Amino acid sequence: VLDAGYRPKGDVTLEFVGGEEMGQALGSRGAVRKGYRADSVIIMEPSRGVLSPVGAGLFYLQVEIRGKATHVGFRGQMVRTGGRGDAIGVNSIEKGMVVYEALQRLEEKWGQTKTHPLFFPGFFTLHPGAITGGPNGAFVVSDRSTIDYAVWYHPDEDPEDVKREIEDQIMRFAQTDPWLRDNPPKLHWLAQLGSFNTPLEAPICQAVHNAYEQATGRSHLPVAYEAGCDAPAFLEAGMTDIVCCGPGSFEVAHGPDEHVDIGDLTDCARVLATTIVEYC
Repeated sequence: VLDAGYRPKGDVTLEFVGGEEMGQALGSRGAVRKGYRADSVIIMEPSRGVLSPVGAGLFYLQVEIRGKATHVGFRGQMVRTGGRGDAIGVNSIEKGMVVYEALQRLEEKWGQTKTHPLFFPGFFTLHPGAITGGPNGAFVVSDRSTIDYAVWYHPDEDPEDVKREIEDQIMRFAQTDPWLRDNPPKLHWLAQLGSFNTPLEAPICQAVHNAYEQATGRSHLPVAYEAGCDAPAFLEAGMTDIVCCGPGSFEVAHGPDEHVDIGDLTDCARVLATTIVEYC
């Protein structure tokens, strides 16, 4: 931009930070705490250089289920008619399946009822990423289990309302099981990345939109950003005009052979340079 003879009317700040996966202090939150501010923010998460003005919220939820340990030889008495049932032992892994079914049913409901014009239909989900039970091994009835969920929620929803909806669903299903009725699952909300939703008429959205068409010669439709990013760090500091626009695709993220296509890289460089000219 400078070599082309342009002189921005304001400061253009580039931040090179890490730690966005869990909102860690060494990243954008650290930069904000040091006093860095801006009228608008472009987060260079992979979007193939396309404008992403909205992103979903994300919860990291862990559900803890308690059982009752005993020797595996008593399984028949636990599960057969005429046996001693919960009095002798309770398999926490099987009780966890009640929770799993509860949130699978809720996910199906979300897929039918929660929509957004920029998100792929059915995007808002409850993903069971890890299920653990112990003690380890097949010869002891498991007395403790956890299910870790990644919860994608709608950007227009109050996060506390989403929490209550999930908690109510789990507790309704728990009431159908005598053991869980007396020993309800415990919910641990371990982390949260808030949503962002910048109006398309905002100057930064208009600038990126126009820059994409000028720089690439292609027509442009905004898309939703479908992962977690640093937007909450800036929102918490009062910066509300936030978009994502970066090279690369999430189709190769968090898998083998992560990469960015050279074409995406050069296209996005042009888009960003033209955005600076448009906006500044």
